[in-house]
Amino acid sequence: MPDEIDPQRPYGRSDPVFTRDLALGWEAELYVRAKLDEAGVPDVVPGVPLEIRPTFAVQKRFSDRGIDVVVGKRVLQVKRRMGYRYGGIEDFPFETAIFDSVEGFDRWGDKADCYVLVSGDLRGIVVVPRSTYGRRVVEQKYDPTRRAERPFVAVPIAVVWPWETLLRRLGATTISLPRRPGDPIPVEGGMRTASGYFQPQPPAYQGRTWPMATKDGVVNSPSPPLRTDPHELTEEFLDFRFMYSNQPTDTDYLCVRCKTWQVTRTGMVCGHCRLADQRAEEARYHSPYRNRGEGKR
Repeated sequence: MPDEIDPQRPYGRSDPVFTRDLALGWEAELYVRAKLDEAGVPDVVPGVPLEIRPTFAVQKRFSDRGIDVVVGKRVLQVKRRMGYRYGGIEDFPFETAIFDSVEGFDRWGDKADCYVLVSGDLRGIVVVPRSTYGRRVVEQKYDPTRRAERPFVAVPIAVVWPWETLLRRLGATTISLPRRPGDPIPVEGGMRTASGYFQPQPPAYQGRTWPMATKDGVVNSPSPPLRTDPHELTEEFLDFRFMYSNQPTDTDYLCVRCKTWQVTRTGMVCGHCRLADQRAEEARYHSPYRNRGEGKR
């Protein structure tokens, strides 16, 4: 039994602190499920009723193995950050995001695809994806429930995803972002920024905005990011390029290689051709034959 576990406490149905914490976590899980349904995310596996173990001695029979929400083949682990209030990354109160205890993170060999961190007031969500686990650091924090200092794992807030990024990855059909003063205004065919710039948008993205980091903080942009993964262009970016290709084309603005997709400036290569080059280069780099024959004639 770990040192921070008090052997005098039952950690079961008769333990008011344990049942309270379990209920708060369950409420956060239901909140996340409701947000997934609201966004039209497909393949959300129905949850099972909450069942509280009678005592700590039978914990293995009641363990969820860190599986809170399943979407298709993806596993989401939900954590509620009691005492913290935030709407998203832009007002997250710390430079790092604690997402689990060291003991909890190391317990399972198969890690969740992401940790969904819900604010204590159920107002905001940020996401720690699996790709950031390698950036984790250990922080010693006081745990009021255990009444002791404990080691926790955290990642820099700069690598954390906004909730909307996870929704797009999960195939959401409806994504709504809170509007703020100065945000782009929906108009026919797209969005118009405060400076008067018109950004046309495909029908499926009408009225959508994406968080974008600037020197003044995070703002809502009417155009999608080029990448959220270092090695692949976003689907939204390619959809925007496809929209331009369906408009009346000017031959001076076609991709110089495929002559099919329209680009923003003459003499450019389209995103599809760039992605094909990138994948070919990655395949060549990872090929077992890459270094064979080097230096030979």
